[in-house]
Amino acid sequence: MPAAYSPVTSEIVTALEGICGEEGVLFGNAKQTAKYSHDMVTDQRYARDPDVVVLPRSPAEAAAVLSLPSERRAPVTQL
Repeated sequence: MPAAYSPVTSEIVTALEGICGEEGVLFGNAKQTAKYSHDMVTDQRYARDPDVVVLPRSPAEAAAVLSLPSERRAPVTQL
């Protein structure tokens, strides 16, 4: 049975950087992404390290970012 979601690949990261620029995509650096591992619940039992964090600067970037995971069956969590 195939996985429900696809993993984040370097191709996806490159596409996200094409939308938001390299500075708008955090990937591969646990120190940078750690603060995005949870919402207002601070209990670490519920924290999960994100595969990638994307910081769009405009509604157009946000729309483009959200269409990408949909096309590739990658999950999205918003904070």
